[in-house]
Amino acid sequence: MARSRAIGLRRSVLRGRRSQRGTGGWRGGWRDRFDIPKAEAEPILLTPGEYPDPDNIDEETEEMGFAHFHTCKSHGVKLKPKGPGSYYSDRCNLEYAQTIGQAEEANCLPCLKREQGDRRIGLKSLYSFNVVHFGIFEKQPVERDGKKVRYERDGENHKRGDVVMQWGQVTRPRDKKEILEEIDDLIEEEEVVLARKKYVEVGLGFRDQLTLIDEDASKFCRCGGNVAPEAFECERCEEELISVEEENLSPKEVEDYSVERQKCDHCGHVGLPVPIPVCDNCNEPEPLTFAEVVAYVRRVGEGNKSQIRIEKVVPITEFELPNGASIIEWEEDPNDEDEMVAALDEDGNYVFTEEYGIRKLVQSQFNFEKVHRPRDHSWHAKKLGCKVPSKWKSVSSSSKYANYEDDEDNGAEEEETSTGRRRTRRRRRSRAQAE
Repeated sequence: MARSRAIGLRRSVLRGRRSQRGTGGWRGGWRDRFDIPKAEAEPILLTPGEYPDPDNIDEETEEMGFAHFHTCKSHGVKLKPKGPGSYYSDRCNLEYAQTIGQAEEANCLPCLKREQGDRRIGLKSLYSFNVVHFGIFEKQPVERDGKKVRYERDGENHKRGDVVMQWGQVTRPRDKKEILEEIDDLIEEEEVVLARKKYVEVGLGFRDQLTLIDEDASKFCRCGGNVAPEAFECERCEEELISVEEENLSPKEVEDYSVERQKCDHCGHVGLPVPIPVCDNCNEPEPLTFAEVVAYVRRVGEGNKSQIRIEKVVPITEFELPNGASIIEWEEDPNDEDEMVAALDEDGNYVFTEEYGIRKLVQSQFNFEKVHRPRDHSWHAKKLGCKVPSKWKSVSSSSKYANYEDDEDNGAEEEETSTGRRRTRRRRRSRAQAE
């Protein structure tokens, strides 16, 4: 049987110590998307999720497995060669309807035009990951084409016409320096936050590059040593498949072997090989998983040649927020009262701190069926320059901002200026001078 490449962040599933899966159903929108930057690598933490994985079907039971990322189909439409408005993408309504159990009544205008020979329209798989993005963020108005974006209907925390606000990252060195001088006060006054819940939306190539974070994480041991596989075993019968030393495998050969499905000569099972780790610092290695490292990522290259580059990964025990705080809990070492050790829960997972909302950001996951709801047929018709068949029903709201009042925790607030923190500092200084 031909070997197929491994799908997804699988080491956290194959290892005995499983990562905590995400819970909840955040219903974010486009403003919660993290676009991987080109200028400078940004620190992110991939967090566990649980979504049906159509690429992971059990060969015997034909049951669909789960992945830490969400998978769906999306249409990419190229309206003109280049420039603003030259391209847009949206989820395929047929695939969406099938997912929510309404396939019999569904129609998709891009699919119809594509079948009729419209070469502007493509179809590809879209993969979405939950992440926590670390940095310095303050409230900023959303702008498009130089104009502030406003709500199109009333909501619980805003009125129609209010400016849409979002937590924007502070990137200018001088602004960051000013904030860091009074970071604790600004955090307490809710002018600044140090982490945001985001999602990464990528195609197949970028998905595979992101999953390499798990491979990089597995080279670290909880003891602080370095880990490498000394052999691989069958995930079903646990018989050894191959010995790295006996076969004299190079690092590249080890990497290639680890990400391809292998057939076990003992039980006949075809699946992903399970690495048997060895550590250079301890006798009981515990390799880290993707959910236990912060990865610094950026995008390089242009167009079809662009790639995600993982500049470095840092164990979460060593990572610090911009104000120097840790993102996990620490407790007294039972063997040495003068030392502190990372706190673990009953399942052996690191305990994230509740400060700065870190624990909630890590444990929650997006409801991507809401995030990736398809647009209305009429919206596509306007873009494609055609008419909607008269018998078709509307599929969803055509407003891109209509779901903001549905947000659980990332909800937009009423208008405020991005200079709010500067006014706060001026008021604080005035009070100090008066005293």
